[in-house]
Amino acid sequence: MNSDGLTDDDREELRLLYNVSVADIAFFKQQQWSVSNYTLLIHAALLFIAYQLLNGPLATWHHWLLVVLAWTVCVAGIAMIHRLQSSIAGRRTRLGRVRERFGEAFRSAWSIPKDPDNVHWLLTTVVLLSAGVVTWLVLVA
Repeated sequence: MNSDGLTDDDREELRLLYNVSVADIAFFKQQQWSVSNYTLLIHAALLFIAYQLLNGPLATWHHWLLVVLAWTVCVAGIAMIHRLQSSIAGRRTRLGRVRERFGEAFRSAWSIPKDPDNVHWLLTTVVLLSAGVVTWLVLVA
């Protein structure tokens, strides 16, 4: 046991937990982008259906079906983005607790301030705007 009360096994477990948490955050961020991309792709597919596959003027129920589908995809996408953000926040909390147990040299190097990235708000906004554009274009089709 060292002067900080940690055994070598404790230190190794903290390093492992730290590395896993960093990898989890990177994975969750990538998943947020993927969810956003797939949402936009589905919205594009709905527009393709509206303008290419349904030849001629759309029936009223076609308009509303496409609008409901667009907003269902939007809400599901946003829910997934924010669920992933919650997972990121949990991992960041875990990282903070692990960092408290690291040595002074690490904490000193880590203490450089960095604004948090809130890319999930950008992705949410893009998904909302996409649903709005799809709604408008389908209703004027």
